[in-house]
Amino acid sequence: MRSREQTLLQHLGELRRRVFICVVAVLVGSAVSFVFFEQLIEILVAPARDLNLGTGGELIYTEVTELLTTAIKVSFVSGLILASPVLVYQGVMFVAPGLTGREKRYLYGFMPAVILAFGGGVAFAYYILTPPALHFLLTFGGDVATPLIRISNIINLMIRLLFWMGLAFETP
Repeated sequence: MRSREQTLLQHLGELRRRVFICVVAVLVGSAVSFVFFEQLIEILVAPARDLNLGTGGELIYTEVTELLTTAIKVSFVSGLILASPVLVYQGVMFVAPGLTGREKRYLYGFMPAVILAFGGGVAFAYYILTPPALHFLLTFGGDVATPLIRISNIINLMIRLLFWMGLAFETP
């Protein structure tokens, strides 16, 4: 039995406080990332830069707000990454009082492996999977049409691909 039982309202109050801390951490991480959004975008589109991107080889945008929304999206995702230690800590500290000693040992023991597996999946996607996949996608039907790649499309593709491959590496 735990030494400190809490009522439902106390649990909700603690959850509210921890969610607030997480939101602030993500906002701070996103604000810091927004300063470097151009470099972050360059990192994400680097695998495609080595390939033929179409006429002129440049990424394009076709909507007035497209580049701004892309910068905000990249900054937000980067903010999540920067804030992830805070997010994980707050999540663990919220559930830890309800766990037994054995469950806590498993949680703390597997946490580094989970983080490394996700990072390995992201690295695999970025360095191994993305270059041939983009080459195929950008050259498929090249005799029929010339690709004009919108920056938001390549960023969305990269974010999704990196996330899902990171998640795929979590499976046993």
